[in-house]
Amino acid sequence: GTGLSRGSGRSLAGTGASCPAAPAGTGEASINVATSAAAVAAVAGAAAALPVARRRGRRPATAAVVTMLTGHLWSCRRLDGPTKAAATSSTAAGGTGGEGTEDAAAGPGEADEARSSAGAAGGGATGGAAASGGGSAGSGGGGDLSEEDLSLLAELRGRAEAIQLDEQQTAERIERNWQEGRALAGPACLADDWVRRTTLLGDDLFVGTATSGVVRYRLGDSTPRQRFGVAGDARQSVWADHQAGADPETSVTSLAFDGRWLAAGLAGGFLHAWDADGKAVVEAKPPEPGFNCLVCIVDGALYAASGTSLRRWTLSSCRPGEQLGSDASVSLPSRAHCLAAGPGGSLLLGLGAGTLEVRGPDLVLCASHEVHDSSPVSAAALADGEGGVLTGTACGEVVYWRHAEGRFLERWRAKHDGRVIGTAAGGGGILVSGALDGTLRAWDGETGKPRFTIPGHKAWFGSVCMQDDRGVMITDGRDNAVYMYDFSISEDDDRFR
Repeated sequence: GTGLSRGSGRSLAGTGASCPAAPAGTGEASINVATSAAAVAAVAGAAAALPVARRRGRRPATAAVVTMLTGHLWSCRRLDGPTKAAATSSTAAGGTGGEGTEDAAAGPGEADEARSSAGAAGGGATGGAAASGGGSAGSGGGGDLSEEDLSLLAELRGRAEAIQLDEQQTAERIERNWQEGRALAGPACLADDWVRRTTLLGDDLFVGTATSGVVRYRLGDSTPRQRFGVAGDARQSVWADHQAGADPETSVTSLAFDGRWLAAGLAGGFLHAWDADGKAVVEAKPPEPGFNCLVCIVDGALYAASGTSLRRWTLSSCRPGEQLGSDASVSLPSRAHCLAAGPGGSLLLGLGAGTLEVRGPDLVLCASHEVHDSSPVSAAALADGEGGVLTGTACGEVVYWRHAEGRFLERWRAKHDGRVIGTAAGGGGILVSGALDGTLRAWDGETGKPRFTIPGHKAWFGSVCMQDDRGVMITDGRDNAVYMYDFSISEDDDRFR
């Protein structure tokens, strides 16, 4: 979230401090030792600009970033000192991105202790001239850190500790609010069309509409940032799984965004994918007319399921200006009703026969499990970091499974009064599910007991999205409004009163 791009030469956002591109083959950002004075000034400016306050959805400053800057500062200062030759030869021996080496010389007193602290802080972050546990930063001739240097290093360490404490308190508050069912709720945006699907990554919110394609918002902004047109005829209706029974063929029924690629599947079966500049890289017609398209992006590959067809596009191989064709496809034993990322880069597929499949990146079947004897598996999502999966069916059942060694073991089972449209993991050990009974329900992850319910969703309820830290949840199903639930809010916030 800082704007520091690995090996890209981009600037730290808002500071003007640049990180030169890495040598070919290293894949890591490096400090240009020839301009150490400029680098020191850049680090000082960046440190002054790093905010301690947490910005919802992104962390432009973290303890790790400040620790890295501390290590870079020490590296640059040391190369200006009396041990420049020794340091340069050490860097040449170890490589720009290699591990630091220890010198025999030791500095006196407090200055030496400060250098050791800087080396320990900077070693893990830089992987270079400052080595962990008292590497090159803890060595060299004495007195090459001025009082001004020591003061700045102390400020950086203090800022890192303050950021770490703030993030720890925020994480604890999010957990507590989830467990107690407390959030600040309200519209995140009001679209100019009926909302069908949403997806969220950081504070980038994408809204799929009935007739106007996909619209991109920034959380907290009411004005769209970007629009993506889609194929099809908005006047042509196709069958749909919700109570209304039909949708325009332009209606977005599935969205996926991984930070680089955006994909949308439509009710009429069409598929679109765009790159970071908004240029189309995939435009595919439905393989089987009459079925909606479901999309998922995993590790730079786009997967799309429509009817009984599952296809793959390797987006990471796309060249500028090029449109890709699918490079793999398989036939499924029954119609696909949901598609999601699974454990270890795999795919979760919910099928009409009531089974949940786990398939590898090569589309090969890894495991299959009967969730229900007749009802389609309409929702599936990873529920924890240990292989847990939360599924939902068209008859309203919600089941939490443990998946290990190709087997699914049921933990608990709960019930909605309508088709389950989405499942997700919240904070504080809470799991959530949304259904066409108009409710979003929260369940205790250990026992399956209900914790709280959010009513008021309508026929086109289709998405339940979480930020990575579980601080914000996004839902649709309220006509043209997308609702946001902020679980990071403080109990003392006046907006609760």
